[in-house]
Amino acid sequence: SQGQKNIPIRENTVWEPDNILPEMLYRYTAERLQYGGVKKAKLAAGTIQNYTNIHRWFEHYPLSYEAAIDPPLLQDWIRRVLASQTSEANRLILFYFLRFMQSQALTDHLSLAEFSPPFTPPSVDPRRVSLQQLNQILEMLLEAPSASPLQRLFSAVAMILSYHGMLRRSELLRLRYRDIQSLEEKGSKSRLFKLEITRTKEGSTKSRKSRTVHIALPVEQAKLVLALLDLRKPHAQDDEHASFIPLIGFQNEKLSSRNQYYLLPVTRALKAIAGSQVRFHHLRHSGVHLWFLQLMHLFYNQKPDKSLYDAFEQQLLSHEVTQKRLRYWLEGRPLTAINTSLVYDEFIRMIGHEDYATTRWSYLHGLEWLAPVMLSTQPEYT
Repeated sequence: SQGQKNIPIRENTVWEPDNILPEMLYRYTAERLQYGGVKKAKLAAGTIQNYTNIHRWFEHYPLSYEAAIDPPLLQDWIRRVLASQTSEANRLILFYFLRFMQSQALTDHLSLAEFSPPFTPPSVDPRRVSLQQLNQILEMLLEAPSASPLQRLFSAVAMILSYHGMLRRSELLRLRYRDIQSLEEKGSKSRLFKLEITRTKEGSTKSRKSRTVHIALPVEQAKLVLALLDLRKPHAQDDEHASFIPLIGFQNEKLSSRNQYYLLPVTRALKAIAGSQVRFHHLRHSGVHLWFLQLMHLFYNQKPDKSLYDAFEQQLLSHEVTQKRLRYWLEGRPLTAINTSLVYDEFIRMIGHEDYATTRWSYLHGLEWLAPVMLSTQPEYT
């Protein structure tokens, strides 16, 4: 393929709702021709046949748009496709294609960890989005020239809730008006919200369990969420089902449409600001990191060091904001009146994990950022 002309990747192509694989295979082919790996003067006939017939392996395994954006359904599809190939050579070629799918905004939540050979060292995905980058991305989304005002608002609120609420893509898309509640905090530097992450007619959580998430947003970001809630507020003449309309998107708008028009712009903005390897799921990773830092600063009684954090980070890491976020648990009690060893249980409960070890391995990376919190910056010795 050395002499082959590059074929363009069609960024604005509408994905087919029943099967996204033809478009995904087109993009894979375009990427291989443009940036292909090792070049050889001569290829074996079997190699050529394997690579050019890859589309046939999917004839009985179509992948719908809704399954592609739902992590559990996508993982089930991967298992079936890989199990359909008994040849290790074919499985390896399939693995290359699946690895390419990880780089695409539509399927960037795909995980290949369980399909890696046992001798491969375990890996983690340590990328995070800083609060400064979050503000830059928000600005980009709100000023997008080709988007409508509502599309800008939907995308901005989607990113805010995914970050601070530590939500998966599918959990965010399933949020309804009734699932978010503003707990009035007028006159303060942050506003408290409560999110109910539960099963809907469009699907369930990854663990199949519901959870409640409390978030304290900066006033600037809270205004965007409140504006959307005001637009969504059911009127007296509306029927009783009005509160079930999706928070992100319009009533009766398909899940696939909401993902394409309100979440994919977020992914593109993320890659533009934070790097091409950053995915939508990294918003959840970043929110978990912030949540852990908030808890550690509070329970180790350490105020955020001005030399380590900017003004925006100092605000969110302040004891006032964290205590507000934990108001449901503290109930006005001082930290000395509760069993502080349970803080790790509260930490993972709001994330939706059952074991702290899972969170520590997959979401919390390194210790250099934690040492200043746990250790006094100016120790005194007697």
